[in-house]
Amino acid sequence: MGLFKPGWMSKDENKAMRSLDRVSDDEELYRIATECPHLNVQIRAVSRIRDADRRLDVALTKRLISLNVRRAALEGASEERLCLVAGKAPMCDIRLEAVDRMSDDTFLAKLVLGGAGGSRDDKRVCEAAYEKMEHPPFECSMLMCSRKADENLLHDVEGMTYPADREKLLRVVREKEGEAAGRAVTKLPYEQEREVLRELAMNGKGLARSAAVASLHLPADRDIADSIIAEPKSGRNLKQHAVRLLPEDDPVLNELCCPFCGALGSVFHHGGYDDAVDMYYSAYECRVCGREVRKHSVTGTAEVKDFSITLRELRSR
Repeated sequence: MGLFKPGWMSKDENKAMRSLDRVSDDEELYRIATECPHLNVQIRAVSRIRDADRRLDVALTKRLISLNVRRAALEGASEERLCLVAGKAPMCDIRLEAVDRMSDDTFLAKLVLGGAGGSRDDKRVCEAAYEKMEHPPFECSMLMCSRKADENLLHDVEGMTYPADREKLLRVVREKEGEAAGRAVTKLPYEQEREVLRELAMNGKGLARSAAVASLHLPADRDIADSIIAEPKSGRNLKQHAVRLLPEDDPVLNELCCPFCGALGSVFHHGGYDDAVDMYYSAYECRVCGREVRKHSVTGTAEVKDFSITLRELRSR
C-alpha cells in the first residue's frame, strides 16, 4: 500500500464508510470487502460489487473474514454459484449456508456424489445436501447412511423389477444391510440367482443375509442351512431362518440350544454358595453369548435342560 493507507482502512468507521462511497471499481470493492477492519463497511462493499463472479470470490477467499461478510456474498447467487461455494469454500459454515440456500436437486446431487468420501467437512456438506433434496436419486441414497436415505432407498427398491433393475438390486444387497437390502433380496428369483443368494446367505450382512437364508431351498441348500445352525456365533435370528427351512420330522430339531443366541450345546451348569443371599444356587450359562440364569435353592440343583430349548422351539419363537 505504500506510505499512505486508503481511507477505508481508517480506524474511524464513519471515515471508512465515506471513503467506500467514493469507490466504484469492483477490484477495489473486493479489497475493501476482504481487508477493511470494519464489518459494516465490508458488508456494504460486498453489496456494491457488480460482477457476480467477483462477488462470489469474497465467499471463497482464504482470508480470515467474518462469516457475515461471506454470507453477504451469497445474496442473489445462482444455484451453480452456490454449489461452487458449498463445494470449495474454506469454511464449513459458509458451505453449509450455501447448501441451505439451494433448492435444485441436480446441484445438490452433484455435491453428494462429489464429496461423500472426502473430509469430515465434506461429509457434513453431503449430509446437508442430501437432506435438502426432495427426490434424491438412487446413486445418492446408496452413498448416504441416514434414516432418510434408508427410507428413500427402500422406496426405490419397491419400484424396481427383475431383470430390468438387476444391477441395482445386486448393488443394494451387497452394499447395504437394512430393510431395503432385505427387500431387494426378495426380488431376486431363486432359479436365476441361486449362486448370488447362496453367497449372501453365507457372507452377507444384516437383513440381506437373513432374507437370503430364508430364500434357500432344501435339499439343494442343506449344506448352508447346516453350516448356519452349527456356527456358534451366527446369531439367533439367522439360526431361526435356517431352522425354519428344515422339514418337521428332521431329527436336528431335537437338538438343545441356548434360548438367547441359539448356539447348539453351549449351555453348561455350575453351582455353589452365594454369600450375598446366604443360599445355594444353580446357574445355567451359555459359553457363546455369556447369558446366565440363576436359581437359588436351599437344597438341590436342576438339569441343564431346564435352561436350554430345542431347535424346534427356537423355530416357533
